[in-house]
Parts: sequence; C-alpha cells; structure tokens
Amino acid sequence: MATVKKRGSSWYVQWKELSVTKDENGEVRREWKTRARSFPTERAAKTFGAEIEVSHARGETFVEKREQAVTTIGTIAKAYTIASVEAGSPLPTSRYRSSIIGSFMDFAGEDRAVTELSLSLLESYARALPSEGRKAATRHRKVLMAEQLWRWAHDRPERFPGVPVPRRYTGGSGEGDKLRAPPPVVAEGAATWADVDAMISKLRLPWHRRVAILIRYTGLRASQACGLGWRDVNLDNGTILARSAVRGAKKGKARTIPMHPALVSEMRAWGPAEGLLFPRRYKAPDGSKRLGPYRGDVLIKPFRRAWTLAKVPAFKWDVSELQEAEGERAKGSPSHAIRRCIRTELLRTGVEEAIVLHLVGQSQGHTASAYVPDNCPEQSPYWPRMLEAIKTIPDHRRLPSA
Repeated sequence: MATVKKRGSSWYVQWKELSVTKDENGEVRREWKTRARSFPTERAAKTFGAEIEVSHARGETFVEKREQAVTTIGTIAKAYTIASVEAGSPLPTSRYRSSIIGSFMDFAGEDRAVTELSLSLLESYARALPSEGRKAATRHRKVLMAEQLWRWAHDRPERFPGVPVPRRYTGGSGEGDKLRAPPPVVAEGAATWADVDAMISKLRLPWHRRVAILIRYTGLRASQACGLGWRDVNLDNGTILARSAVRGAKKGKARTIPMHPALVSEMRAWGPAEGLLFPRRYKAPDGSKRLGPYRGDVLIKPFRRAWTLAKVPAFKWDVSELQEAEGERAKGSPSHAIRRCIRTELLRTGVEEAIVLHLVGQSQGHTASAYVPDNCPEQSPYWPRMLEAIKTIPDHRRLPSA
C-alpha cells in the first residue's frame, strides 16, 4: 500500500517493503521497512505510487527503476569507440570519436540513462556549444556525432535495451529550426585556375615552374615545397608526405596528400629521384660546397614578376598591403595566392570544407588530420573523398608553352 502526502512544496510517497533475511541460526526473519521518496509534483508522486500498487497486486516485490541496472550514455560511448577499433578504423579515428563524444557526455552526464536521450536534449546541447565564427562547424559536427551514437545504440536493442527511437537535430526533416552545417567561407577575388596557369607560363626558370606546379596540385606552402625530398614522394602510390620540420614552414603536424595523375606524370620526368627536389649549393664554413633547400621567400620576386607579366589583377595575388592595413601579418604572397586559388576553387565545386582545409594545411583542418594517419592514409574513411577532391583540379598540361 502506498500513501501520497504533501509536505511543504514537495510530494512524498511512503510505502512498506518486506525484507526477508536469515539470522545466524538459519531462521528466516521477516521485517517490514517503511520507505519514502519525494517528488516535485503531485502527478509524479501519484504515478510512482501507482507503480507500487501494481507490483503489490501482482504479488511481486517492488523495485525502484533507479535501483535497476540501467544502460548509461557513458556505457554506449565507450562501446561505440571500442567498436570503431574492432572494425579496423585507425587509432586516431577512435581517439577523435572518443574526444568529440566526450563533449556530449560532459554536458549530458556520463551516468545519465539512455532512456533520457531526446530531441530536446540535443537542442539543449547545441545551444550550449559556441556558434560564432568557425566554431559553428565544430558545433554542427559535435551534435552530428551525438546523433550517430544514439542511432548506433538503438540498432543494438539486445545489447542496449530501452534506447528511444533516434531523432535528428542536424537537418533532414525540412524544418527550419534544425541545426545545419554552416556554409564554407569562399574567398572573394581569389585567382582562378586560368590565372594561375597563366602565371606559371611566365616563370623563367624551370625549377620555378616545377615548384609552382607542385603547389598548384598539393596546396603546399612555398617553404614546404622547396624543402621537399624524394623520400617524401611515392610516385607508385601517388602520395606526398608534407613535413612540418622544414625551415620557414608553418609548425604543425605532417600530412599525407594524394597526388593528381598529371602531377605524377610530370614528376616522373624530373629525376634523378634522390635527395632534394630543388637542391641549392651552400658554402660551408670550411669553404666547401654542400646541398641544401631553398627558402620559400626566394620565390617572392619571380612569382611577383610572373603574376604581373600574366596581367593578372594585383588584388588577386598581392594581398599583403591589405592585410598589413588591417593589422594582420602578411601571408606568403604571391605564392600564397596559388593556395588561396586551390581552396576557393575546390569549395566552389562542392568539396567538403574539412577536406579542403586538410589539403592546404590550414590549422582548422585538424579534424581531417585525425582521420588521415600518415602511416596508413589509404585506411582512412576520408581518403576516397580526398582522391575525389584532387581529381576536380584541372590538368595543367593545357598550359601554353613558355
């Protein structure tokens, strides 16, 4: 029998439970214990009292739901990460998933029951995440991962009972209030492929043209391209390892880039395939000559001259004055204009922004980097999409002869 009473601003439910135990002599002892629970509303209290009455009417021992073994969000999150490893995903992928899901667990609570997963919970989670600037993309990605976790657990009812039917908050239903991925930021006034090709045709030295073609297909920074060695190039597999430990290059993790078939064909004719791609002779302290890489800034003057000779408007490749006027550090213009062209043109063709950022080595592309391990890039789920992105780059062999 359950009794519902109001005390102050709360509602209390009292009921008795029969406790059966054995003493030290083996005799069975039956003892009735009074228990109670408080609720904020009368409706919740009466619902709880009704559950007690039903259990007693059936001759069953009433057990509170909070005392039953329940599946928690933390449980399915750990299982989801382990499953990705067992499925053969690279270790960085599982670490990334664990990190991104950890944000959702911090908000919802690791011990929260999966039965509490709801659309309103996703909405509250989205509102709690930063949405300004580029963080909007991260916000969308985190909510999307929470939805994937929910759907994965629901598809395994025998393992995770009680998971509600998945609901989406990242679009798909046509409702205007759903969270959508922010559109990519496409630069205005960037050079086109035709502008870049015209500039390359005006470069005088063969090695300058080779560096420009390499940047055109890979998005490498000038210093990285100049410091590239043949050990970083695999023409058979069609990959390039862009290292960060190059003098003058931006610090950060190395990244593996797929090569365009036209670039592979071009580089096979460069040879010999040993040492640096673009070696320069330096004078050692003892007076002898030694080979070393060029600095990226040696390309500024010839590239500037080529842009001018190609009659490409200066606002497309010389943005240093504008940046300095706005208080920013000048980029590696004019070589940076080629990278800016790659980013802009790929985004315009519909390539996913995370893929583009990884290809050009932007710091915001760390998400894609987590998906593309250097030791086994072909195992990455991002790799096929990177190959498709590279294929959208037009062939440079339509260039007019220099």
